[in-house]
Amino acid sequence: MILYPEASIDCYHQPLNILDDACKEKGSFVFSGMTQDNKIMQIGELPKHVFFLGCQYHPEFTSRPLIPNPLFSGFITACKKKKIIPISKELKGMGYKIYATEHTAETLRTAGINEVTVLYKVKEPEKTPNILNYLLEGKIDFVINLPTVDIAKTPKKYQDTLGDEYTIRRLAVEFNVPVVTTLELASALVKVLKQGTRKKIVARSLNGYMNGLKGKYW
Repeated sequence: MILYPEASIDCYHQPLNILDDACKEKGSFVFSGMTQDNKIMQIGELPKHVFFLGCQYHPEFTSRPLIPNPLFSGFITACKKKKIIPISKELKGMGYKIYATEHTAETLRTAGINEVTVLYKVKEPEKTPNILNYLLEGKIDFVINLPTVDIAKTPKKYQDTLGDEYTIRRLAVEFNVPVVTTLELASALVKVLKQGTRKKIVARSLNGYMNGLKGKYW
């Protein structure tokens, strides 16, 4: 996940902790952000982790209630992606094929779900396989599409993301493909699907169901 696409950022910092050069190249922990003179560490992270990052600068000073610093909005995005892991494992265990965008697929593979097919976004029609084509061709049976809340993105990029999400949800509805927009509902639906694979589902009328209850309500 790239939080800051720019080569440099402007943030207030207090140079309280300075590490010896011998500590800078230890194991998989990487110091990915330094002061302009390259003397003081500002950001340290585990690149292969979903979100393991620490900083010395103060991102709270450049945050507003509706415009968070990318460090905070990135953390929320990482939390959402982490919560999709157990849902994906359940679906995989029931024999479903998993499709995901590039970064989500990377998160799933890191969690041990290796058989994930990457589908490129709607705004990348020149790349294949593309989510738009798969929806049009009826290759998708179930969509989990969580609305973006990352309004810290640049306006153009944010509009593209919203456009992608709208197109996916609209096509899913038009082609009668179930679409879920919250993790809670996705988790509940997976539980229902899992129960359905264990026993035969019998459709009953509401009156028939009520007549079978110990306490009849009407």
